[in-house]
Amino acid sequence: MKLELRGITVEGLPPGTQLMKPSYYGVRKMRQILDAKDRIRFHVRNPPNKDELNEQKAENVIGSKIKYLWTVETSKGISTEWFSGRITGYDSKRKMYSVLYDGSDSVDYVSADTMANTNIFRFVD
Repeated sequence: MKLELRGITVEGLPPGTQLMKPSYYGVRKMRQILDAKDRIRFHVRNPPNKDELNEQKAENVIGSKIKYLWTVETSKGISTEWFSGRITGYDSKRKMYSVLYDGSDSVDYVSADTMANTNIFRFVD
C-alpha cells in the first residue's frame, strides 16, 4: 500500500492503514504496523532548490503541482492571491518553465529564480 501526504510518501503499511499520529492507532493496528516494519519505507519530497532547477534537471519538476502568489495593484490597493497549477514543460531558449494554471487554457512562463523563491512559489503534492 502506498500513501502520499504533504510531500511524504509511505509504502509498505498494512492494508487499510491510514497515515496518522501513532497515538491515534489502537493496540491491534500498532501490532500490525510493527509486524510490517521491515517493509515500510518513507520518502520525503523536498522542493527543488535553484541549482536543481537548471536545464539538465528540468525533467525532474515537469508535472509537479505548484502554487504561485500573484500580486496585483488595483484602484483599491494591492491584492495578492495564490493560484494553483502544474509545470508543463521547459523552454530551453528562454530558460523558463511553462505553467498551466488550474481552470485556465493559457500558459505562463516562470524562471528558476522565481521558482526558488519560496515566498511566492511553492511545490505542493
